[in-house]
Amino acid sequence: MYIDLQSVRLFYKHVGSGEPLLFLHGNSEDHTIFDPLVEKLKDHYAIYAIDSRDHGRSGKTGQINYNLMADDIYGFITKLNLGQVNVAGFSDGAITTLILSMEHPEVLKKMILMGPNTNPDDLTPEAVAFLKDIIEDHESPLFKMIFTEPQLKVEDLAKINVPSLLLFGQNDLFKQEMITMLANTLKNTTLKILPGHDHISYIVENDLMYPDFVSFL
Repeated sequence: MYIDLQSVRLFYKHVGSGEPLLFLHGNSEDHTIFDPLVEKLKDHYAIYAIDSRDHGRSGKTGQINYNLMADDIYGFITKLNLGQVNVAGFSDGAITTLILSMEHPEVLKKMILMGPNTNPDDLTPEAVAFLKDIIEDHESPLFKMIFTEPQLKVEDLAKINVPSLLLFGQNDLFKQEMITMLANTLKNTTLKILPGHDHISYIVENDLMYPDFVSFL
């Protein structure tokens, strides 16, 4: 399905019924990354799995940053009159959800944040080298965003009061001090480290998080 917002047309998959649960994917992915988990959750929630702007089947605008993406999701929620929603975001999607919770907390019931960071400096040196090695188009806006955004301030994060589940792989891309800071700064949050997983492996096998989703939501 498609929805036309002020500055972009977004593609989304809608399945199931019940409380709204939005899925927001990571950089260079699309909504299908969550298919295994969506399949298990669709009997419990009205699921909206969205392709972010400039990703998947959504509009290619040539303009992308986390604030625009958060505006898109707010527009999506309000145009469809979804009321309060649960949001599960991975990586870029988790950052987008954090910004949404700062700017429009009234539309969020709960949020599941999988592998967010607050600043490009949160990446370990090994992660920076790895990313530069695997990304083919170093001049793409999507690639540049990884190394210039986000720029989230601790004082703004401390104002967030939306109940959240914070998930990271044991061998994630980020420095441990950032993960600790985020867990200690966000109010009403639960941190879970997934043993043996890196930044992407638990998303590829994302149905393993089904019990955590159901328990938290």
